[in-house]
Amino acid sequence: MVLAAPVAERAASLEVRPDALMPLRRPGRHPFKVLLFGGGALVGWGLLDHERGLPGRLADRLVQDGARGVDLDVVVEEDPTGSAALARLHGVGLPRYDGVVVVLGERQGLQHVGRTAWSREVEALTRTLQAVAAPSAPLLVLDSSRSMVAVSASGLKRLRAGAGAGRLAQVAKEVCGEGRIGFGELAVPASPLGWGRQFASADYRAWAGTISDRLLPALLAAEQDGRADAPRALRELPQDEESRQHAVDALGLTADARDGLLDGIVRQARTAYRAAAAYLTVVDGDRVWQRASTRSVLGEAPRHLAFCGQTVLRDAATVVPDARLDPRFGGEAPLVQGEPVAFYAGEPIHSLDGHRIGALCVMDASPRTIAPAQLGELHVLAGRVERELWTRSRLRGG
Repeated sequence: MVLAAPVAERAASLEVRPDALMPLRRPGRHPFKVLLFGGGALVGWGLLDHERGLPGRLADRLVQDGARGVDLDVVVEEDPTGSAALARLHGVGLPRYDGVVVVLGERQGLQHVGRTAWSREVEALTRTLQAVAAPSAPLLVLDSSRSMVAVSASGLKRLRAGAGAGRLAQVAKEVCGEGRIGFGELAVPASPLGWGRQFASADYRAWAGTISDRLLPALLAAEQDGRADAPRALRELPQDEESRQHAVDALGLTADARDGLLDGIVRQARTAYRAAAAYLTVVDGDRVWQRASTRSVLGEAPRHLAFCGQTVLRDAATVVPDARLDPRFGGEAPLVQGEPVAFYAGEPIHSLDGHRIGALCVMDASPRTIAPAQLGELHVLAGRVERELWTRSRLRGG
């Protein structure tokens, strides 16, 4: 006999919130790559999509303030100081991020975690960040516990939890002050909360402004450093093929059936660029095979003859205006499913840990030119592919 869950537990399981993993892409020159990790206000209670929550508002604000592109990866861990979350931090390719923001939630306030225990937890988090993130990357820890207590508790419990959360926020500030990690606290919202524990848009915008004011100057300063171990330089290094192949295998991708959602993204790419064909490919060992396609049949090709074999060699889009003039292809238009292709534009697809595992690409039989600024839509659609692949992998326990 299966017993019914308590009412509160059933209600919590029905609450709306976005996916735990989501890449947000804002096209633009020299985009900053930022990781937004943690829980609390980052979870996005009551929202269907992170675009309307803190991540989307922060991405927009960074673009507005910095006049630059932004690649913002969202990884929600409701208990960001727990052992599982710290293991996840080790597994997301932390050194490749230009900046890292961690949002602490309300658990410590609601569960009355002691000062000593909380200090140890925050110390473990800061050790991980400082040991794994790139030395030049700005690191910022934000406490949202008092804001979340305003959502998660009421009456006397709210007063007690709020006071406790405030004391523990001071502990976290002291721990972060001992290293190179900045600390801040998200202001308690002044606006009434909406349905499903939803914060008002004005609160998300205000928090995004606070974060951008602290993060952007640090990002710009770090960029001027020119270190060989800077994240931008690390992202352009050749990949270790064994590790890259492990990332491909871990995604569990197969070519034995069509995928309506991925096919739909590929069709959008073809339409956006008025191309003859578009594909989502996987660079797997010595072959490149199509996971999604605008054609009726999924094909494959030897890696050394495939456009996408070149795309995974660098961390930016690859454009081939005319393959017949490109020495990499021997003066001939490569064949894709038996047809010659002259023009190619491909955006690398990344695993959650940052390995380039394939490409989203558009192709034409005739040569074409395309400016870097025109590749924004392909970049955004590649982010949608990554979101789908990351979410599926996590659901499988990968």
